[in-house]
Amino acid sequence: MEARLRQVGEGEGINFVQDGTLGNTLDSHRLIYFAQARGKQNDAVEAIFKAYFEQGKNLADPTILVGIAGEIGLDKEEFQRYLLSGDGDDEVRSEIQEHRKYINGVPYFTINQEYRLSGAQDSSEFLSAFKKAIGKASGEASRTGQTCSDGACAL
Repeated sequence: MEARLRQVGEGEGINFVQDGTLGNTLDSHRLIYFAQARGKQNDAVEAIFKAYFEQGKNLADPTILVGIAGEIGLDKEEFQRYLLSGDGDDEVRSEIQEHRKYINGVPYFTINQEYRLSGAQDSSEFLSAFKKAIGKASGEASRTGQTCSDGACAL
């Protein structure tokens, strides 16, 4: 499995390391939650993945998370206060509980709140899910009088 992960990662420009420190990732989820409210959720996820999977950083270390917040353009001091306050903790825990009902592998992707991919998947699986989502959006658009141009619909 590790060899396949490295091979797929290298093909995508990701250099996986195997020396990351495992720990409680609740605060990294809180960083994502904090970033989402500021339009930086995707940036936070990317930076967290890079820190752990490519740099082997300990995501349970608040100093690492505050640094990531700064790297993606968030106010480091504001995020540090957020971490210390416990804000977002209940919301993140609730969201985790909800997702545990159907997530059984990582990474995990939800496309258009309907199509789900769990675990390491080949790009053809993503393409299939995106085509289904676009097909459904196209059908819904035609039923409501909206139009899709060049095979693209607002999802």
